[in-house]
Amino acid sequence: MPPQAGESPLPATASGIAFVLGAHANEPAPVIDPAFGPMVDSLIAARGRASIVVNDGAPFTALDTGLGGPCSEDGCKVVHDRSITQLRQGFTAAKARTPQSDLLAAIAVAGRTTDRSGVIAVCDSGLSTSGAVMFQTPGMLTASPTDIVQYLTDTNQLIALSGQTVVLACMGDTAPPQQPLTDPQRRAVITAWTAVLKASGAGQVLVLDRAVTGGPVNPVPDVSTVPLPAAPTIELPPPPTTVPPATVPPTTATGSAAPRPPVVIAPRELTEDNLPFVPDQAQLLDPAGARRLLEPLATYLIDNNMYARLTGTTSSAGTPQGRTDTSTARTGTVRDVLVDLGVPRDHISTRGVGCDWPGYLPDRDANNVLEPGPAAKNRKVIVDITSQPAA
Repeated sequence: MPPQAGESPLPATASGIAFVLGAHANEPAPVIDPAFGPMVDSLIAARGRASIVVNDGAPFTALDTGLGGPCSEDGCKVVHDRSITQLRQGFTAAKARTPQSDLLAAIAVAGRTTDRSGVIAVCDSGLSTSGAVMFQTPGMLTASPTDIVQYLTDTNQLIALSGQTVVLACMGDTAPPQQPLTDPQRRAVITAWTAVLKASGAGQVLVLDRAVTGGPVNPVPDVSTVPLPAAPTIELPPPPTTVPPATVPPTTATGSAAPRPPVVIAPRELTEDNLPFVPDQAQLLDPAGARRLLEPLATYLIDNNMYARLTGTTSSAGTPQGRTDTSTARTGTVRDVLVDLGVPRDHISTRGVGCDWPGYLPDRDANNVLEPGPAAKNRKVIVDITSQPAA
């Protein structure tokens, strides 16, 4: 099967292939993608090796075998078909033995069965739940790949590959009870693993962007589900009403009408879950999605003649000045979208405070290493809506 649009062609030959299979709960049973056909055929002809590593809480090698064998011209097809059957039976028999999923450890096992010219073919959702990378940690789905790699580096948990080609297939494909990933969430998982594998020494990381459906292998031990953020939205209150007279003195000491206090609406938070930015930049990852998200807010501000005060926050990564600059720039990006949607520029104020704000979530471990999940939760643009401009 030829590569689809946006896919890189797979190597036609390899010194060996190691399949890493997510034969566990919460994702479809793994299958051999037809795109691997030419590579497997060449391995059979060259009498190369193939292995199957099962990804679970304690990944293990389920099959390690030579392919092909001596044959005459008339008998080579029989030898070829026997090897294909052996691989298919290996896929069918693969089954998790231990609860959870430790994909990084599974890839490390596969790396030890292949050399620099080998291929590691990963058929797994990518939602690892144990070991060094755990996507059920709040914030991990939106964590910066740079932060994830740095965390693994600082905690000596990167694996050691030796230049192999890694092919990511089935990434983001799930089965109940795991909720399905959105396209942005699936891309985030692929991007994170691509960064981790390149940092671990992969020669190249290729992606087969083809959905795998169906139920999981059964029966298998449990795997924790990864909580997914709600669909991007900004909850807005009903239009503000006049402040009740009992709350406002009718007159000042001189008898003039007393000014009414401003109407202040509880802050709304734009997080990496609903408004993701390119890591360490003020560029939106999904400008069209950001516009859809902010359009109701813009309409609310315009229709009710309200003002928005935007406050940008960050994790503790980087320098104090860098954090202030990034958080300030991101509020400017949000302001520009709102202005483009019709909100008067003078109705929006911006400021960046870095990680110096009351809601800051501690994002470093006991050894002062930045933790990717909490760090992602700290990156926000907070929107205060009020009836008066900022002082």
